[in-house]
Amino acid sequence: QERRRQRQHPVYVKPQLRAVAPNQVWTRDYTKVRGPARGIWFHLFVLLDLCSRCVVGWTWARRPSAAVARHLLRETLDQHKVAAGTLTVHNDRGSEFVAGDVSKLFETLDVARSFSRPRTANDNAYSESHFKTTKYHPDYPGAFAGFEAAWAYFETFFAWYNTDHRHSGIAWLTPEVVHTGQAVQTLAQHQVTKDRAFAANPERFVNGPPADEKTEVLGH
Repeated sequence: QERRRQRQHPVYVKPQLRAVAPNQVWTRDYTKVRGPARGIWFHLFVLLDLCSRCVVGWTWARRPSAAVARHLLRETLDQHKVAAGTLTVHNDRGSEFVAGDVSKLFETLDVARSFSRPRTANDNAYSESHFKTTKYHPDYPGAFAGFEAAWAYFETFFAWYNTDHRHSGIAWLTPEVVHTGQAVQTLAQHQVTKDRAFAANPERFVNGPPADEKTEVLGH
């Protein structure tokens, strides 16, 4: 047994945010996107709903700034008519999100803030995963010919992502279905179809009757 005194490290509990319905928690981040020439970058800001994975707001900027972050937050809140005191927005610790005027805006709008822990890369995992989906899409060009061309591309991409993309984290539903409160009804319809298939050909279901997936969607 070690006889010397050893430093005892306390057990830290990882902080977590939980959303059981849309517009309770949004995550916010931005990513750099290549422009038409070497050294030219654009910046894509995205607000993502934690429960539904729906892109509730986004904007496109030539350079990141607190003004862009403020404008996106205010416009998205107005668009979705989120009641004061009901929303938490999770951010990383970029200067665009911790600036003093951004803090004042949160206080004015009565929106709670959450931040990633210092030097912890996976505290904004949902936004990072979304950016990976964005950049690994087969139609993603890698670099854009200009600011307007990129804007047109992302308008089309986010419309597809919200309405057509089947997301593995929400039982292969689309973000729009979950965000608009149709998840339970849609899964019930899926279950009816699966039960009919099982009744007609039970030998195809080697693991038994198909399970109900309602509990897999709500509560992240």
